[in-house]
Amino acid sequence: GLKLLGAAPPPLRYCITQGDHDLGYVHTGVPPFRFLKAAHRGSHVDDLLRAPVRAQPHWRGAYSDGSIANSWYEVSVASPDGLGAAPPRQVAMLIICLEYRPRDAVLKWASQLLGRHPEHQAILVTHSYLNATSGMHSRVVSSVDDSNVISGSEGDGVFKVAAQHANVFLVLCGHDDGEGYLLSNGADGHPIHQVMSNYQQWRNGGNGWLRYLRFDLGRDEVHVRSYNVLTRRHNHSSELTLLHCMRGRKACGAVEKREQKPTQRWYRSVDTPEGTPSLLATASTTTRSAPVTHSAQVHLRHASHGAPRT
Repeated sequence: GLKLLGAAPPPLRYCITQGDHDLGYVHTGVPPFRFLKAAHRGSHVDDLLRAPVRAQPHWRGAYSDGSIANSWYEVSVASPDGLGAAPPRQVAMLIICLEYRPRDAVLKWASQLLGRHPEHQAILVTHSYLNATSGMHSRVVSSVDDSNVISGSEGDGVFKVAAQHANVFLVLCGHDDGEGYLLSNGADGHPIHQVMSNYQQWRNGGNGWLRYLRFDLGRDEVHVRSYNVLTRRHNHSSELTLLHCMRGRKACGAVEKREQKPTQRWYRSVDTPEGTPSLLATASTTTRSAPVTHSAQVHLRHASHGAPRT
């Protein structure tokens, strides 16, 4: 897969973050979890991927020199002539990939890194963050009732880091089934968009679905789209348009004043024969809280077919 990315004209840049299935398994023979996944932080990810990931021009460093489990990258998003912004401009972005259930020391490292790059627009990437209804996972302490036994933070711990830094505008995650979205406000009121995408429990392990983001610098928008590489079709029911001032809050306060309705919408879907999810039901509610708010939620969840995959 990475060879295909490198062979694309021009080569596609990427970053890697670990999930629970990438970490150490332990055989216990004791039900209900005869195998404990993520029983320890040992992984072959570094053995297989460390060299190609670190060789990329946008790779900048890691929490630990011997691992890419917690790495950071620097990219420039450009708006060439005719594609949005006039005059053309570039936006420097900082991307931090965090381990599954990041430890306190890792979160401190990420916070310090964000503090050293206040002019960069920042994206955090971690595996488990939102749950199946677009709420946040809580801090996890190792438990015999949990098949993933390592301790660490999930949604709430990572969000505390994002909330303290005004340059963090986006958190990306997976793990739970389906697609989810949560709009929150940080400690100073800055909006934080949180997007979950995971298709492993859909037919055939995902049926070729992926999520991509398109940055429109001219309109200060991020367009989130779901696309099937096999059928070459979009799932328009889960499209999102995220409002974010790419030039920083001081440069375009009007963007933040554009209405982002505080509503919660929940979707449940099944595959059509063509592999495109179809809408079955919706519900909505309104939520507000302060000073740190989680003000809008959107969720698209896929109905399971047969036994769930873990």
